[in-house]
Amino acid sequence: MKYIPFQDIPAEPLRQTFVNIPPWAQTVTYVAGAAAVGVFAYGVWRHVQKWRLGKAEKVDWAWGERLKALLMYAIAQMRVASDAYAGAMHLAIFWGMVVLAMATAIATVDWDVTYLLMGFQFLKGNFYLIYELMADLFGIALIGGLAMGLYRRYVMKPKKLETPYPPTFGFDSAYLLLILLGVAVTGFLAEAARLAAQKLPWGAWSFGGYVLAQMIQGVSQDGLVKLHHLFWTLHAVLALGFIAAIPWSKAFHMVSSSVSIFLRKLTPAGALAAGEGVATVTDLTWRQLAQVDGCTWCGRCQEACPANLSGQALSPKNIVLKLNGEMLRAAKPNGKIGADRKLHGDVIAANELWACTTCMACEQVCPVFIEQPRAIID
Repeated sequence: MKYIPFQDIPAEPLRQTFVNIPPWAQTVTYVAGAAAVGVFAYGVWRHVQKWRLGKAEKVDWAWGERLKALLMYAIAQMRVASDAYAGAMHLAIFWGMVVLAMATAIATVDWDVTYLLMGFQFLKGNFYLIYELMADLFGIALIGGLAMGLYRRYVMKPKKLETPYPPTFGFDSAYLLLILLGVAVTGFLAEAARLAAQKLPWGAWSFGGYVLAQMIQGVSQDGLVKLHHLFWTLHAVLALGFIAAIPWSKAFHMVSSSVSIFLRKLTPAGALAAGEGVATVTDLTWRQLAQVDGCTWCGRCQEACPANLSGQALSPKNIVLKLNGEMLRAAKPNGKIGADRKLHGDVIAANELWACTTCMACEQVCPVFIEQPRAIID
């Protein structure tokens, strides 16, 4: 590791990872990154352990159909796109995050593998310019999608987004939207300070940061160095903090929703599984618990439920969230299963369950293919 000052300007477009960042800060970043990945991995393991509380269930591993579902509903998000506003919002956030994550991965390989181990970089020339252009384009899309999300949740306030039974502790939708916004904005601010300090001939390709850089051209070189340090540090802290917190927050639906989609039922839409009845949450199957964990709290099932629309106590969304909360309660960190409460009566009221007409409307609109009617009938 070495210190690369702003004055060290390459002769051609080239990715200068860690420019203006002292070696000790680079070391801290690697250590913190490893710690964040470790916390993330442990959190994922905890979720898998929760799913394993359920009973065995035989699954038809039709790999072609399941991979096709992942492509259509996790990547293309076809069910989400049916709602114009929510679809545009989710697609902007999803693809903004995907492309920026890919950009980070490419930059990591470019610096930590090909440069440090092999002595060359591939993020240079025209390829690097296109890389910067796409990263800024999707970064702006991410900010736009997050702004739409904040407006929808806290200004428009659709009833279906009300969540009286949050299955996580201390984290909610505001946290998810705001920390992602912080990651994106500090990334652009750090880029702006770098471009203002270096004045690269190709800087306009990073058009998001370039526009901001024009606004701070009057700041001294020393001031730009300090601003870059500040925004780069904030960006790194927020990004690594977000990665570590994914399994412990609503953000985990990025993982669990894909699992739920992959495990979707392949029988005809109106078919109901022949269940044996369940008393406690551990009587559900592992696949049902994985589906419950994949809920995005979107409320589409509630909005489509005729019982809910007619004023009945039933909300498919709230039933799923109650089951999720009960699964968290059962999966105690000390390894002891705390599934001593009856689902019918203790967790979910009888009038909620018996209001269900098994019309399957909730299941048909769920973007992650949760089988709410099956759980209710069980």
